[in-house]
Amino acid sequence: MNAPVHDPFTLKGKTILVTGASSGLGRQTAITCAQRGARLIITGRDAKRLEETYTRLKKGADHVQMSADLTSSVDRERLATIASSVNGLVHCAGQQKHCPIRQLSEQAMTDMYAINFLAPVMLTQRLLQTGALDTERVHHFSALHGCTHRHSRCRAPTRQ
Repeated sequence: MNAPVHDPFTLKGKTILVTGASSGLGRQTAITCAQRGARLIITGRDAKRLEETYTRLKKGADHVQMSADLTSSVDRERLATIASSVNGLVHCAGQQKHCPIRQLSEQAMTDMYAINFLAPVMLTQRLLQTGALDTERVHHFSALHGCTHRHSRCRAPTRQ
Protein backbone atom coordinates (compact mmCIF):
# COMPACT_ATOMS: atom_id res chain seq x y z
CA MET A 1 0.00 0.00 0.00
CA ASN A 2 2.99 2.29 0.25
CA ALA A 3 3.40 3.35 -3.37
CA PRO A 4 6.53 5.37 -4.11
CA VAL A 5 5.88 9.08 -4.12
CA HIS A 6 6.62 10.78 -7.43
CA ASP A 7 8.60 14.01 -7.08
CA PRO A 8 7.61 16.24 -10.02
CA PHE A 9 10.56 18.57 -9.31
CA THR A 10 13.36 16.04 -9.44
CA LEU A 11 16.07 16.40 -12.05
CA LYS A 12 17.80 13.10 -11.29
CA GLY A 13 19.29 11.58 -14.41
CA LYS A 14 18.99 14.85 -16.35
CA THR A 15 21.77 16.95 -17.83
CA ILE A 16 21.15 20.70 -17.79
CA LEU A 17 23.26 23.31 -19.59
CA VAL A 18 23.22 26.71 -17.88
CA THR A 19 24.80 29.74 -19.56
CA GLY A 20 25.75 32.79 -17.52
CA ALA A 21 26.42 30.52 -14.54
CA SER A 22 29.28 32.62 -13.19
CA SER A 23 26.91 34.97 -11.33
CA GLY A 24 23.37 36.08 -10.60
CA LEU A 25 20.40 34.21 -11.98
CA GLY A 26 22.59 31.73 -13.86
CA ARG A 27 24.57 30.82 -10.74
CA GLN A 28 21.45 30.28 -8.64
CA THR A 29 19.76 28.28 -11.41
CA ALA A 30 22.78 25.98 -11.61
CA ILE A 31 22.93 25.50 -7.84
CA THR A 32 19.20 24.77 -7.59
CA CYS A 33 19.28 22.29 -10.50
CA ALA A 34 22.22 20.49 -8.85
CA GLN A 35 20.31 20.34 -5.55
CA ARG A 36 17.45 18.69 -7.43
CA GLY A 37 19.79 16.01 -8.74
CA ALA A 38 20.81 17.26 -12.18
CA ARG A 39 24.20 16.86 -13.79
CA LEU A 40 25.26 20.37 -14.80
CA ILE A 41 27.22 21.81 -17.68
CA ILE A 42 27.90 25.40 -16.69
CA THR A 43 29.44 28.18 -18.69
CA GLY A 44 30.31 31.82 -18.23
CA ARG A 45 32.88 34.37 -19.36
CA ASP A 46 34.61 34.89 -16.00
CA ALA A 47 36.63 31.74 -15.24
CA LYS A 48 37.25 32.65 -11.57
CA ARG A 49 33.57 33.30 -10.80
CA LEU A 50 32.57 30.21 -12.78
CA GLU A 51 34.91 28.15 -10.58
CA GLU A 52 33.17 29.62 -7.51
CA THR A 53 29.82 28.43 -8.88
CA TYR A 54 31.28 25.01 -9.67
CA THR A 55 32.50 24.54 -6.09
CA ARG A 56 28.99 25.32 -4.81
CA LEU A 57 27.32 22.60 -6.88
CA LYS A 58 26.14 19.45 -5.13
CA LYS A 59 28.92 16.92 -5.03
CA GLY A 60 28.60 13.44 -6.49
CA ALA A 61 27.45 14.38 -9.97
CA ASP A 62 29.78 14.58 -12.92
CA HIS A 63 29.39 18.35 -13.38
CA VAL A 64 31.33 20.12 -16.15
CA GLN A 65 32.41 23.74 -16.40
CA MET A 66 33.67 25.66 -19.41
CA SER A 67 34.69 29.27 -19.55
CA ALA A 68 33.33 30.70 -22.81
CA ASP A 69 32.25 33.86 -24.57
CA LEU A 70 29.05 32.82 -26.32
CA THR A 71 29.37 35.62 -28.84
CA SER A 72 32.30 33.62 -30.25
CA SER A 73 31.33 30.91 -32.74
CA VAL A 74 34.48 28.99 -31.76
CA ASP A 75 33.44 28.95 -28.09
CA ARG A 76 29.87 27.95 -28.99
CA GLU A 77 31.23 25.06 -31.06
CA ARG A 78 33.46 23.92 -28.16
CA LEU A 79 30.46 24.05 -25.86
CA ALA A 80 28.30 22.10 -28.32
CA THR A 81 31.00 19.41 -28.40
CA ILE A 82 31.07 19.15 -24.60
CA ALA A 83 27.26 19.21 -24.34
CA SER A 84 26.66 16.16 -26.52
CA SER A 85 23.43 15.18 -24.75
CA VAL A 86 21.37 17.81 -22.93
CA ASN A 87 17.91 17.40 -21.43
CA GLY A 88 17.49 21.08 -20.59
CA LEU A 89 19.01 24.40 -21.58
CA VAL A 90 18.75 27.56 -19.51
CA HIS A 91 20.10 30.75 -21.09
CA CYS A 92 21.04 33.23 -18.37
CA ALA A 93 24.00 34.91 -20.03
CA GLY A 94 23.30 38.56 -20.57
CA GLN A 95 24.63 42.04 -20.42
CA GLN A 96 23.16 45.47 -19.89
CA LYS A 97 24.57 48.93 -20.23
CA HIS A 98 22.97 51.80 -18.37
CA CYS A 99 22.93 54.70 -20.76
CA PRO A 100 20.42 57.40 -21.55
CA ILE A 101 18.91 56.87 -24.98
CA ARG A 102 20.28 60.19 -26.18
CA GLN A 103 23.80 58.96 -25.52
CA LEU A 104 23.32 55.38 -26.68
CA SER A 105 25.66 54.30 -29.47
CA GLU A 106 25.00 51.84 -32.24
CA GLN A 107 28.01 49.79 -31.08
CA ALA A 108 26.60 49.50 -27.54
CA MET A 109 23.29 48.25 -28.95
CA THR A 110 25.08 45.81 -31.27
CA ASP A 111 27.08 44.42 -28.34
CA MET A 112 23.92 43.92 -26.23
CA TYR A 113 22.12 42.29 -29.17
CA ALA A 114 25.01 39.88 -29.69
CA ILE A 115 25.07 38.58 -26.10
CA ASN A 116 21.37 38.88 -25.19
CA PHE A 117 19.81 37.54 -28.37
CA LEU A 118 22.16 36.27 -31.05
CA ALA A 119 24.42 34.13 -28.83
CA PRO A 120 21.63 32.10 -27.19
CA VAL A 121 19.80 31.62 -30.49
CA MET A 122 22.95 30.44 -32.28
CA LEU A 123 23.92 28.10 -29.41
CA THR A 124 20.42 26.62 -29.34
CA GLN A 125 20.51 26.17 -33.12
CA ARG A 126 23.88 24.39 -32.94
CA LEU A 127 22.68 22.04 -30.19
CA LEU A 128 19.57 21.22 -32.22
CA GLN A 129 21.66 20.63 -35.36
CA THR A 130 23.87 18.13 -33.53
CA GLY A 131 20.89 16.37 -31.95
CA ALA A 132 22.25 17.12 -28.48
CA LEU A 133 19.19 18.96 -27.21
CA ASP A 134 15.77 17.72 -26.15
CA THR A 135 13.67 20.24 -28.09
CA GLU A 136 11.03 20.63 -25.39
CA ARG A 137 13.37 21.97 -22.72
CA VAL A 138 14.74 25.39 -23.64
CA HIS A 139 14.32 28.40 -21.34
CA HIS A 140 15.70 31.89 -21.80
CA PHE A 141 15.76 34.08 -18.72
CA SER A 142 16.76 37.70 -18.59
CA ALA A 143 17.50 39.75 -15.54
CA LEU A 144 17.85 42.84 -17.67
CA HIS A 145 15.66 45.77 -16.78
CA GLY A 146 15.33 49.45 -17.43
CA CYS A 147 14.47 52.42 -15.31
CA THR A 148 10.74 52.86 -15.03
CA HIS A 149 10.69 55.71 -12.54
CA ARG A 150 12.07 59.23 -12.46
CA HIS A 151 15.35 59.17 -10.65
CA SER A 152 18.30 61.51 -11.04
CA ARG A 153 20.61 58.76 -12.35
CA CYS A 154 18.03 57.67 -14.93
CA ARG A 155 17.37 61.04 -16.53
CA ALA A 156 18.98 61.97 -19.81
CA PRO A 157 20.74 65.32 -19.96
CA THR A 158 18.43 68.12 -21.01
CA ARG A 159 19.10 70.39 -23.94
CA GLN A 160 20.13 73.93 -23.19
